Amino acid sequence: MFQLSTYTLWVFLWFIQEPVVYHVVYDSTLILDLHAPNSPYKQEMILSIGKNSSRYCEMEIFKIHNNKNQKNEPQPVINTTSARTVVGRPVLPVSNKGIVFREQLVVDVKNQLVHKIGQIGIKTYYVKKKLPSIKWEITSQQKTVLGYTCQMARGQYSGRNYSVWFTTDLPFTQGPWILHGLPGLILEVEDSTGEVQFKAKSITRSASTLENTDSFYEYEKAIALKEKEYTKALTMFLEDPEAYTQAQVNGAKVTTVNEDTGQKTKIVGLKKYNPIERL
Repeated sequence: MFQLSTYTLWVFLWFIQEPVVYHVVYDSTLILDLHAPNSPYKQEMILSIGKNSSRYCEMEIFKIHNNKNQKNEPQPVINTTSARTVVGRPVLPVSNKGIVFREQLVVDVKNQLVHKIGQIGIKTYYVKKKLPSIKWEITSQQKTVLGYTCQMARGQYSGRNYSVWFTTDLPFTQGPWILHGLPGLILEVEDSTGEVQFKAKSITRSASTLENTDSFYEYEKAIALKEKEYTKALTMFLEDPEAYTQAQVNGAKVTTVNEDTGQKTKIVGLKKYNPIERL
């Protein structure tokens, strides 16, 4: 069992706040369970891009905060220390799609850093690491995506070979998830196994002067982990979510509730977790 440590994180993230210029919505399709390749985990994700930074998170989380912005309220943060309870028991949320885990990436291009924050079980964990250097081979192949002329590039990252489509019409080096480093915004991604896919479905300019690329999460009290510790924690949770969550609360009983229906339910873990990053 690895040891967890807690420390103040706002110093690391404060300097990367900057206005959002564009929002890009992606359809994310991931084969998370190698024993269920025909049941991919599908999510709608959003990349919010600033001049030198970006934030990548679930569309559901973004909508909560976007409603605040439309009311001209400051961008709020998500509390990372308090868990929901039902009749005194901590709540493990699930959805109609299955296990719920939420992950957000804040990429600091200027300082070449990645700040990853993940809600695993009833706790929130934080990883800070260097922005990886990806060697891309730009090809001559072209196609149009959402009205933008794109070129194909190929690159390798963390054990996977990726083919991506990027456009220099939007001169940002970012893309979905952690992929970056091309002379234009990445709009489509697929790895050679077909287990990882991201496809842009809309691109819009930010309509609010209050939006910034900072974290949506209250990261000051998140639990700091190294990358391998985070991956181990996520694997343990996804393969046995109830047991992992009970361990987080020292063996106390946990109530599983479907967020979509509000009803208590049972949860089944993945048979064999297939991480995007093969460390």
